[in-house]
Amino acid sequence: ANNDHGQLGDGTDDLRFGAVPVEGLANVVQVVAGEQHTCALDRAGSVWCWGQQEHGQLGNGRRAREPVTRPALVPGVTEVAALAAGEGHTCALRRDGTVMCWGSNAQGAVGVAGEGSQASPVVIGGAGPAVRIAAGYHHTCVVRRDRSLVCWGENTTCQLGVGSFQAPRGPQLVARIG
Repeated sequence: ANNDHGQLGDGTDDLRFGAVPVEGLANVVQVVAGEQHTCALDRAGSVWCWGQQEHGQLGNGRRAREPVTRPALVPGVTEVAALAAGEGHTCALRRDGTVMCWGSNAQGAVGVAGEGSQASPVVIGGAGPAVRIAAGYHHTCVVRRDRSLVCWGENTTCQLGVGSFQAPRGPQLVARIG
């Protein structure tokens, strides 16, 4: 598998043709992969990421060209219930229903104003309290406790379902479920 940014988490950026162990992780309950980064959620609710960090998608406060080739704890993100990853962004759904995102904000994928990258996790106002989360290439959607679906980010092919090509920079109501 391609490992040019250390996204396999084996401590190298060597091309691999089979499975490799990811050392330093225990009790993993979910793994998500972006284009060139990977994140894991452990049973304690902590998030670990590795791979490309050029757009801040590892949530470690850095935007740098050198990859992180082993899992590193994402600071300030605790009590996580689920993860989602897009091309260059990552989001976490916390057990209390808040949503935090970080990484490339291309097309508004992270859910904050502007096109720049967000190297540290931020709480996305209006996204919660959420119970489910999903991410696409440059967009993110959550189902909230009140059974409403909200999405934000790229909408060039109407993938958000908001009835237009508008690309909201924050959560936009799509529908009520049920």
